[in-house]
Amino acid sequence: MNSIKRYISIVVIFIFLSGCSLKQEEKYEALPVSLLVKSFLSESGVSESSIIQLCDYDGICKYLKSPEVTDERFEQFYIETHGDDEKLTDEVVKENFGFNSVEEYIADQKVKYSEHLKITLIMQTQTEIMDELISKSQFLISDDDIAEYSKNIVKGKTNEGLLYGYYDLEEYVQDGLHLTMDQFMEECTEKGKRAICEYLVIGCIAEKEGIRVDESINDIGKQYQELENEVFDLFIDADDDF
Repeated sequence: MNSIKRYISIVVIFIFLSGCSLKQEEKYEALPVSLLVKSFLSESGVSESSIIQLCDYDGICKYLKSPEVTDERFEQFYIETHGDDEKLTDEVVKENFGFNSVEEYIADQKVKYSEHLKITLIMQTQTEIMDELISKSQFLISDDDIAEYSKNIVKGKTNEGLLYGYYDLEEYVQDGLHLTMDQFMEECTEKGKRAICEYLVIGCIAEKEGIRVDESINDIGKQYQELENEVFDLFIDADDDF
């Protein structure tokens, strides 16, 4: 994957706190991160990067209110997903969806749409929280780690292309993603750098807060997801209906 490495021109990439300047000859001590995150990163080929300062996150808090599903909002969603020319009858929903009536089917779809809105809101909120945590913390991210992690992203996009019938990555990038290969590689590099920072932040907060997950879960990916959820729960509150 030399094509990835050529987009990274320096040996170590510094991501600094706003307004701070660090001298390259100075030495910085890496903050501890949870063993789970270390293992997870190691499996992804990331071993040289570290977080050297974690921001003060005590003031970060997001409150979520359950989204309101109005008839107009649901109708717009339904048209976008089903088309405005689909005619529903009791017979159609019985035969195709297993419901006794159109009303029963629509009620079920509204519940599912509400859950969809909640998940979308949670994901957006988690992204906002992570943006703030990363922008106010300091990292030392090596170019080798970025290149290694970016390989995983490229591999994932290659497999994605196969699902859509593209057996050549460059063809999928150009015709499916509508990007040049240079743009694609730059995007993979940026996503790789971002992902490493996210893992380090989660691992550092988990270690500081003493957060542990169920070790009986025999899947490191699921263990990490549980750990990430536990960390985000520190910053998110919601109303009783959420």
